Amino acid sequence: MTATWAQGAPTESRYSGVGFEPAAEAAGVAVSGWARVAVAVHAVGPTPAPVVMRLDVASYAPILIDFRERAFEAKLPIGQYPSAPDSVLVHQATMAEGDAAVFPLPGADLDKLLWRVGFTCFGDAPAPWLIPGERYKLNRWPNFVELTHHMDHIRMAAALANAHYSADELAAAAGTDRSSAQRLINAFTLMRVVEASAVAAVPVTVPARADAPRSLFRRLREKLGM
Repeated sequence: MTATWAQGAPTESRYSGVGFEPAAEAAGVAVSGWARVAVAVHAVGPTPAPVVMRLDVASYAPILIDFRERAFEAKLPIGQYPSAPDSVLVHQATMAEGDAAVFPLPGADLDKLLWRVGFTCFGDAPAPWLIPGERYKLNRWPNFVELTHHMDHIRMAAALANAHYSADELAAAAGTDRSSAQRLINAFTLMRVVEASAVAAVPVTVPARADAPRSLFRRLREKLGM
């Protein structure tokens, strides 16, 4: 008997033996679409972790995630998947040491998927795992070369590299709107490129100058030796 995906497509032989099961739903959190993916991914915890995940997107080929490698595989560029799919079913499995990858490595950088999912799936609202009163600071610089981004995102990341900020404080520091700041914090916490603190001091906010984009790029280029 041929195994099938929940969305109706035949399972590829290379991972047909993986014991995928529906991901547990978070208690008290009703989500669907990409938000369901975000909640399930966040629940996996810090990576690398011995977990693989299959995202069955309605009418599209599945997306596979291997948290051991912080990598994913999609048959299409991630931007070609719908922003609001009819449904996304999440299945995952725990792998034993030495189990083979479920797609050819190295795959694509997982941050590329999590950035897209985390930035859009909750709209302007805080992600459900965020705790009121916490502030966030960068602990790893995102690879913006791989991410679809705007100047505001670079400016906010630079602010977060220097101090802990809430969404409101980050918007003020980077000279952007609160919506963009909240979406970026949602994405960065899903990507786990920020640390959270409930006791960090309120940052001293200096409004962004009109020449901030140019001077910021100059500082970043000097930092990276470019």
